[in-house]
Amino acid sequence: MTTTEAQPLVSFVIPSYNSGKFLRQTLESCLNQTYPNIEILLINDGSTDNTDEILEEFKNVKNLHHIKNEKNEGIIYTLNRGMKLARGEFIARMDGDDICLPERVQEQVNFFNKHPEIDVLGTDIIIIDENNKKMGRPREVITSQAEVEWSMISSCPVFHPTVMLRKNLLDQEPFASSTYFGSDKIAEDLGLWGRVLLANKKIAVLNRPFLLYRKHSGSLTSGYASKQIDMAVSIVSKFAQSKWTIKMTDSFLLNIRKRDQFSDRAFFIEAKSIINQLKNQGQRELALAAQIDIQLMCLSYLHFYFKNQKKNKMQATINTLVFVFSLNHLNTLPAAFFKFYRGILRRIIK
Repeated sequence: MTTTEAQPLVSFVIPSYNSGKFLRQTLESCLNQTYPNIEILLINDGSTDNTDEILEEFKNVKNLHHIKNEKNEGIIYTLNRGMKLARGEFIARMDGDDICLPERVQEQVNFFNKHPEIDVLGTDIIIIDENNKKMGRPREVITSQAEVEWSMISSCPVFHPTVMLRKNLLDQEPFASSTYFGSDKIAEDLGLWGRVLLANKKIAVLNRPFLLYRKHSGSLTSGYASKQIDMAVSIVSKFAQSKWTIKMTDSFLLNIRKRDQFSDRAFFIEAKSIINQLKNQGQRELALAAQIDIQLMCLSYLHFYFKNQKKNKMQATINTLVFVFSLNHLNTLPAAFFKFYRGILRRIIK
């Protein structure tokens, strides 16, 4: 078996807009992978900073290809362009301000080789600031297919810049014409994961960090939190209806994504109704994932957010305690406590 056959080509697709400050580190982290057979597609989305100067330093790197949009087209156009140009058997996502750990590609390819049923694979992350200072790790990593599906409702299945996917997935519908949809603007990744799951494809997550995810004021999504949540509500409402024929109200979806409306009894009434509907459909693992997630949300409120609740503290506390200790939910309480305290450790341990 030749090296190429044993180590299929992996294409990094990196959209970049005014990421010159961090771009050198990003590209070096891709070039320093322990996995040798890679190509890097840097799609420069009409940057007006020093991106061209940085790329000039890499002009003799044969496996680094600089594609430049004539003007700033936006992330969806730029990603779709990169996906079409990628030649690899696997496509690895990356942003122009993040840093790959050296073993990332090798570990993801190894996982794909062992799990042919998986189509999309993400990893855990470590958050860093503008100066590469580690700021900890985010929410609990998803470890089961049921958690992947429920996370469409409450958060997001995978961290977008950590994703590697099989290129042949994009040759199938509904991905062949366009990987990312313009209608999912600002939440294009969530829209894609929804289509993947609706097509009965599998998403998995490696429970180890292989990417340093940079948070800074110049991030593409900086300042769009409210608009992102509104778009996410639209996407996941349609997903729940299509996947489970369950209608979720916008108020429920807003509350579960913002995680700050604990005084709203209607939220907890709808949560119990959704869990019961899933159970009645025979979706026991999914119902358990939903129970644990909402119990975890309640525990976080009691621990972190109670002091910041400006009004209705008493009602919010009663609502959370009633949900946490409801008799038909006690079977999931140990798992919720375990995930809660493990989440605290993730924030502390850098």
